[in-house]
Amino acid sequence: MRLHKNLPIILLIIVLIYFLPAFLASYAGGHTMESANATELNCLTCHDYIARELNFTTSSRSVLNSHLQAANNTNYTTFIKYGYHYNASEGRIYTTPDPSKWDSGSLAESTTYIYYVSGSWIGNRSGVIQYATVNLERNGLPGIQMEESCIFCHSADIHSASTHTGVTVVGCTDIKCHGNSSGIGYGKEFYPTVMTGYNLSNNNVHSNWFKSMGNRTSPYDYTIHGSNVTADYFTCMGCHTYVQVNANITWPSPYMHDNFSAPKVRYP
Repeated sequence: MRLHKNLPIILLIIVLIYFLPAFLASYAGGHTMESANATELNCLTCHDYIARELNFTTSSRSVLNSHLQAANNTNYTTFIKYGYHYNASEGRIYTTPDPSKWDSGSLAESTTYIYYVSGSWIGNRSGVIQYATVNLERNGLPGIQMEESCIFCHSADIHSASTHTGVTVVGCTDIKCHGNSSGIGYGKEFYPTVMTGYNLSNNNVHSNWFKSMGNRTSPYDYTIHGSNVTADYFTCMGCHTYVQVNANITWPSPYMHDNFSAPKVRYP
């Protein structure tokens, strides 16, 4: 008799054990959304494998440290969002891509620059004085940690991209990062590595490969700082990561010594 009374309870427990996890997995938390602001997300919640890759070797850790230092440089992060030219003597970041309006001193139009005063970047481009410093610090700990560094390269707001998620993809060869074959090198006043792309495209063993990839579109159909993301950063990945690259090398024809009329060429 007692068994008949307890049977419904036992059946209920069995049903809960088998079906409740699936039910919760499908519906629980489905209406709790994270902020759409990329700077408030912890990317490592999903992308912890990237953190492990960046800490895998001494070399990869040194690359990470360099990016952490750059992300902690508020002059540079502010420049990435607003600038096209930095004039340290004037204490200005010029926000126009027109070089004729750079380094204008007292003749510069207030709409073309932001200026540094009392430890902060200030803008008066709209007629209203505004705080313009871009600080990636979010967790209150000194310096920039791994989870904060992600937005250094992937914040749509910082890189002037328009995306639904607030995050974007910036190639290594962006004009404000490591530069491209255009030679503009907008960030070269901060770090010499910004000219890497330009150096690669000029009198370099990688020039043909680098410039060829720069004429190809990348899988990321974004416009960053007014330019489409091209595939030239694939060459960076080809040498500096473990990504597989398939390359066909076309060698020049050798000079035929038994044919005096053959055009002279350099040996491969």
